[in-house]
Amino acid sequence: MTNPHDNLFHYTFSKPRHAEGWLRSVLPAHVSAAVNWSTLHVGPERIDGHDLRLRVADVVHLAELITRLPVGFLLEHQSSAKGAMRQHVLGYAVHLG
Repeated sequence: MTNPHDNLFHYTFSKPRHAEGWLRSVLPAHVSAAVNWSTLHVGPERIDGHDLRLRVADVVHLAELITRLPVGFLLEHQSSAKGAMRQHVLGYAVHLG
């Protein structure tokens, strides 16, 4: 079930320019400097896992590092404490690659 906060988060951070601004503000300076921000683009939010379970993320952005290696940013909005968040993020990251 979605709520207005989820909708606002998704609407705002699904736009690369807003995601870039927020990511630059929270990443360590040396990490931010390693990203080629001009390559930032929206990635797939829905991934069919190897175990055939669908995983859905809030917002995913993909980019390249200045070394041309790919990097992904998984942005998850959590309005309440859930113990399974680590497993959710790990499961998504494993199946994205």
